[in-house]
This record gives sequence, structure tokens and C-alpha cells, in this order.
Amino acid sequence: MPAFAGLTDYAENKVLTHFLPPSTTFTTPAAVYAGLFSLAPDDDGTGGVEIGGTGYDRPALTFGAYAARAIANSASASWANSGLSPWQPAVAVGIWDQPTGGNL
Repeated sequence: MPAFAGLTDYAENKVLTHFLPPSTTFTTPAAVYAGLFSLAPDDDGTGGVEIGGTGYDRPALTFGAYAARAIANSASASWANSGLSPWQPAVAVGIWDQPTGGNL
């Protein structure tokens, strides 16, 4: 069972090293982006297949204030029409620290 259900190993390590001694400061990314997967990634962030094709990009996400142990996006995430190249069906969503590449 993962230390934090739903987080990749990368994210789990950032949380643990931020809060447990000897701690290191975690700098949050300036923005985060949503990526769609046609095959969900493993806990280590590998093995997944991110959707690609004409018009696909990761939209930036914005979040409201944290309250009552919950946080929600404050604006809808949307993807452009796929144009000429149909996309595979999405089975999972990941949050990335970069619009391309980056850490899941």
C-alpha cells in the first residue's frame, strides 16, 4: 500500500522530506497542469500512456482555498477539440508540474 494513496513516488518523497527531519524545503511549482492518460501510470509515475495527438495539451489548473481537509479546482479544466486526429479514451488524469515533460 502506498504511503499516500493516489500520489506518485515523486510526490510522496516531496511530502516526506518536507515534513520529516532532516527536512528540506519543497518549493511548489508556479503552476500545475492536468494530463489525460489512456493507460493509468504506476505508483512510480511510469507505465502510463499520456494521450497525444493533434490539439492535445495539458491545461493549467487553478485551485481555490484549502478548507475542511479539501481543495478543489476553481476553474474547469478543458482540452481543445482533437481536430483531425482522434484521441484514445481517457481512463486517468494526472497532475504535472510542467506543461510538457516534468514530474507527475
